[in-house]
Amino acid sequence: MTTDKKLGTIVDKYLAHYTSKNPSVGLAVCIRKGSMPLLSARYNPATSGPDGQIYNVASISKTITALITYRLMEQGRINYYDRLSDHLDWLKLHPDSNVANITINHVLEHTSGLPRDGGNSDFYLLKQPFPSRQQFQEDLQAINTIFPSGARTKYSNTAFVLLGLMLETVTGSTYEQLGVEHVIS
Repeated sequence: MTTDKKLGTIVDKYLAHYTSKNPSVGLAVCIRKGSMPLLSARYNPATSGPDGQIYNVASISKTITALITYRLMEQGRINYYDRLSDHLDWLKLHPDSNVANITINHVLEHTSGLPRDGGNSDFYLLKQPFPSRQQFQEDLQAINTIFPSGARTKYSNTAFVLLGLMLETVTGSTYEQLGVEHVIS
């Protein structure tokens, strides 16, 4: 057996053992050397959850969102300093006027001023479906910024959801379609 194949076998055995001892951990792994797959496996695959997802990608989606954003910037479809409200008109109606001034760079740099999570942030713990676009828009109306955009740094899931909605609006594609087009393909 070659050294490369041994590596795939060792990693496979380790991950199989680890996930057998930690049933709440699910993994999908692909290790390649050039075009040669060394390992392609799933461990503890979950059954489909209430919203149809198999694995919760959580904050990894921020990296995906950033990549999609930069690809659309390269195409000239959006600009780093665009306000989200330039593409999401309903943000201009937010009671906190600072929300209308949040730009793409504020979101990517975690300086939007929006809190980490919205009012209904327990959906994933309570195994409820992710809020619909309409529900998110309604929930956002009750959320104010905690500092002016660009003034400080604070991690914000809410801001990245907004950026994802903006990307969908600009392109007319779903977030899933954007991920396939700009990340996977």
